[in-house]
Parts: sequence; structure tokens; C-alpha cells
Amino acid sequence: MAWTAKVTGQTLDPSNGNILLTFQFTSSAGLTQTRTVPSSTWTPASINAYAQSIVSQLEARDVAAAAIATGAVALPQAVVTALQNVWGTTTLPTGVTGTAFVSGDTLATKLPKLNAWTVKGPNQDVPASSVAGYLALNAKLYGLQQYAKTAVVGAAGATQASVVSANELVTLLSLGQPFQTSQSTVYAAVQNFLAALVSDPNTGITATDEAALLALAATTSPWWQSIGASAPISVGGATAAGLS
Repeated sequence: MAWTAKVTGQTLDPSNGNILLTFQFTSSAGLTQTRTVPSSTWTPASINAYAQSIVSQLEARDVAAAAIATGAVALPQAVVTALQNVWGTTTLPTGVTGTAFVSGDTLATKLPKLNAWTVKGPNQDVPASSVAGYLALNAKLYGLQQYAKTAVVGAAGATQASVVSANELVTLLSLGQPFQTSQSTVYAAVQNFLAALVSDPNTGITATDEAALLALAATTSPWWQSIGASAPISVGGATAAGLS
């Protein structure tokens, strides 16, 4: 909102000779502020400069407050560009899970969809109990343990990779330590173990099991976060980006 200023009072401080000017600042909404300021060198120019500096501060404060209240804080250009790229589409962006826009969607209907979109996040560590629990509940744990004990490389489809993988996986489960699949090298090793087990049907591990076990390490992140926004896109933010 706009502010104006005027001098409403002037007194002399006899203790030091300063002139005390009282300024009244009034907003277009009728709000007022009064400030009394001392100076020994008031001139028309300095009075005007002081008044204008306070008016500028008050107006800047109001703009910032309004932006916070409405969410109309300017978004980074990279975020604006990403929003503009998807705003007119009716298909989900590559790698995004959620509900696509449809013809006739408005700002009010698009934002809830967009803010609910997710993308693949960083892998997380997986407790050994989660892996053992999945295998046990799907009647795969005992069979895998027996395979690790009895399988012979070259016999009945067993390969060096499948036998080693079975023994390593059973050993890791017995240790009870989390699989540190947040580390890319560990995640890759687990992928290799599971792929080798799937290659021999006698392990009992199928491609479905492989996908389910790897999914234990998966996380998701909001799409808006992946494009660089620090919070879900607000109505004000979208409007400030020129979207409607």
C-alpha cells in the first residue's frame, strides 16, 4: 500500500539544542505511524530525504508481508520454466507418478494435482529384518537357505554367481545389519545378487521377488522439490509465474 508523510510537530530540546521533528506517516488504508526524530541540522532537503526513506521502508515491508501472506513470492526462474513446460500438458512428465492434468483444469484444480506429483527419490538403507520378513512371508527364506547349503556349481542350473549370491545373502541376513543400499555401490551389489538368484529357478527367487526386494530401498520425493522449489507451489507463486 502507498504511504505519505508530513511533519506534525516541532520542538526544541534545550539540553542539547536539537530540533525534534514529529513525522506522521499515513497509509492508503488509513494506518498511521508517528516518529519523533532529533537533529541539529534539519533542512528542507534532509526532512524530505528522511520522510521518503521511511515511506520506502514501510511500502517495502507491506509488499513483503503481502507476498508472504499470498504465497506470491517470486519463484526461481528454473522453477518457473519447469512449471511453464508442464502447465499446458495433459500427460505426466517423464518419471513422474500422479494424476495428469485434463482439459478444462483450472489453476485451482491443477495445483493440488501438481503438488501431489512424486518422482523417484534417493535410495534408503533397508533393515535385514525387512528382507527376511519378505522372504519368509512369501515362503522363500527356507528354500534360499537350503540352496545356499546344497547347491553345486554346474549342477541343475546352478552357476557360480547364483551360488555365491545365495551364500552372501544368507550370511548378510544372519548378521542382522541393515543393507546400506543408500550407497550406490551396495545397491548395485544387491541388484547383482538378486539378478543371479533369479537366473536359477532352483533358488526360488523370481523377478517379482527381485522387484519387491529392490523396492524396499526406494523412496519418493515431491516433484516440486525436484525442480528446485522450496515448498509446494502456491496460488500466489503460480500467479506470479504467469500461470492461470
